[in-house]
Amino acid sequence: MSELSQFLSQDCPKLSQVQCSKLVEVLKSSASGEPKSAIELMNEIGETNRSRFRNIILDTLVTLKMLSPLYKDNPRHPKQKYVLTELGLSMLQELQQKVSPPQ
Repeated sequence: MSELSQFLSQDCPKLSQVQCSKLVEVLKSSASGEPKSAIELMNEIGETNRSRFRNIILDTLVTLKMLSPLYKDNPRHPKQKYVLTELGLSMLQELQQKVSPPQ
């Protein structure tokens, strides 16, 4: 399990290692800076159960302020998309530095 997965598992002890790994995958796929819908994110990480994805993955990342919904006042907005926050980006950058330190 990656260091970011370990960090997430400490903040969310009820999540399994697989779920923490999926959280990391969603953060990595959001790193482009382009807003993505829940369906797009699900497809990128290979998740097939939308309610489980929304309840476990998206809600956790939004609660931790690593992803931000475009329509904050209406979480079920039909055009809802999610973007990586500064916190999410800094966590990814920190992880990348730990995994591959500069030479």
